[in-house]
Parts: sequence; C-alpha cells; structure tokens
Amino acid sequence: MSKLVKPHGSDSLKPLLLEGAARKAELERAKTLTKIKLSSREMGDVIMLGIGGFTPLTGFMTEDATLTVLDTMRLPSDVPWTIPIVLDVDENTSIKPNDQVVLTLNSTGIALIVELLAQARKSRKHLIVYGLSEHYLEVFQITRLSDFMDIYEDEANAKTGVLSA
Repeated sequence: MSKLVKPHGSDSLKPLLLEGAARKAELERAKTLTKIKLSSREMGDVIMLGIGGFTPLTGFMTEDATLTVLDTMRLPSDVPWTIPIVLDVDENTSIKPNDQVVLTLNSTGIALIVELLAQARKSRKHLIVYGLSEHYLEVFQITRLSDFMDIYEDEANAKTGVLSA
C-alpha cells in the first residue's frame, strides 16, 4: 500500500499530457484550430494542468465553476478550491464557450521543458538546470517549474550541487 498522500480532491493525479499516437493525432488536429497566445500566468496554469498539479481539474474552469469558486471557495463538486483557473479571452474574439482552440506559448523552450519534466518524472529522474536569464528564472518561479528541478547559477555550481547530493 502506498504511503503517498492522495492528490487534493482525487484518488490519483490527473496529468493531461498526451503521448505516442494520441499526441501525434492532436498535434495534427491542432493545425486546424484557432490559436490563442497565452500570458505568462496562463502558461503557468497550462503547465500545472499538464503535469496534474491542479488535480482534480481537467482543464480551465467554466464560467459557472469560476463563479462557484468565487462565491463559495469550492468547486461545483464541493472540493475546496480558492483560486479560479481561467483562460482570459478577449471579449471581441469569435471564440465561444466549449470551442476547442490551440494554446500557444511565447517560447517553445518552455514547452520542451514541460515535456522533459514529464519524461523525467516517468523514469524517476531529476532535472538540473543552470544558466537561466533573469527573465526565465522568473518564469520558472511564476509557473512553479522551479519546484520540480534544481536550478543553479552556472555549470560549476550545478556540478558541485550534483556531487554533494
């Protein structure tokens, strides 16, 4: 029996990352969908949804779920939840509720890191990163990517950190 603490509001994590044929099919389908560029906050939310960090959520909240959270500090399922996880869309857009869209990041590098994190977690390995600019260090902290890896200022410090662990 596992001694791990169950995820908030669920018996198991709900990661949303796709692999293999399912991933390939969705990438192909994405070519036909409307694209929305994400803010850094939304990018962080997508990353957390992708790795299961917002379990039990399976996507951005609907308007009804958002209002429920704001009014009661609970999800409609009655699970305690204090912060709405929403995708802000310009009200002048042609996108309607339940439309499927492609969410684009301003950096393919971040998407690659999320994929590396997923692979590392799957194979029970740990990521070590060094030499991030101030901008990316801030992005990693805002998105909480920094919670899932060791970040060092430079290569020498990274080697020292690995050897002393």
